[in-house]
Amino acid sequence: MTKFLKILSLGIFVIFLNANYATAQKPWTKIVYIIGSDLESKSDAGTTDIEEMLDAGNTDQVNVVIITGGANKEGWETPKAYLIENGQKLNLDFTPVSNEMSSPENVTAFINYALDAYPGDKVSMVFWNHGSDIRGYGNDELSKKNLSLPQIKAAIGATNFIQSNKKFELLGFDACLMSNIETQSTLREFAHWFVGSEEQEPGHGWDYKPIISAMNSQGSALSGDNLGRIIVDGFCASCRSAHYCFDPECDRFDKNFRFRKQFKQPI
Repeated sequence: MTKFLKILSLGIFVIFLNANYATAQKPWTKIVYIIGSDLESKSDAGTTDIEEMLDAGNTDQVNVVIITGGANKEGWETPKAYLIENGQKLNLDFTPVSNEMSSPENVTAFINYALDAYPGDKVSMVFWNHGSDIRGYGNDELSKKNLSLPQIKAAIGATNFIQSNKKFELLGFDACLMSNIETQSTLREFAHWFVGSEEQEPGHGWDYKPIISAMNSQGSALSGDNLGRIIVDGFCASCRSAHYCFDPECDRFDKNFRFRKQFKQPI
């Protein structure tokens, strides 16, 4: 009897560790699709950004749901989903469509999963990895494939969120070369605001600590345009502290973001 109880207790514990930590709807949900590639396998850039998310601490007002994979590194060979909650990284029970992070079907499935389990009044969707301008985004180090702009459009357009006539408050690419008219004209129907880089980004990319901290501290009062400015300011501050860019380069990035506000239907 004692042995049976120990086994039963262990079984319950394992189920709990792999449970879906679903919560009530929050003011914000942030989804980050992280294709690790050589950025992770060679320099731990994805891990570093996840640590920034954890450093943000309190997430009472924001769901942070991420997926990792696509890198030739232990723990990154297959897609894995996590919830970043109050400084902890919790395993989620998302089942990918395939092991390819470059699969459009995986993009659709993960967005559906994230927003079904962790709905937000406003949603920020971020794609993290290499950018290839009009040629698309992502470099799955294992499949040797990327996502073309038409594939990204089809993947996002097929989500339940978009099919319900909703829009992301902010759509962003933490990647090089994705702030171009081709990307924005292809994806503009899916979001109110867009943030990306016209030029190459340093490997560290965005600084996620101030982003998540602001989403949590400001909650529903935070608008997409102000979130975009926080992303830009944090990126420039990281660049300057690491001596990766000069003020004029960051000034151009900031002016480019302000220009996006002039669209009647900005993205």
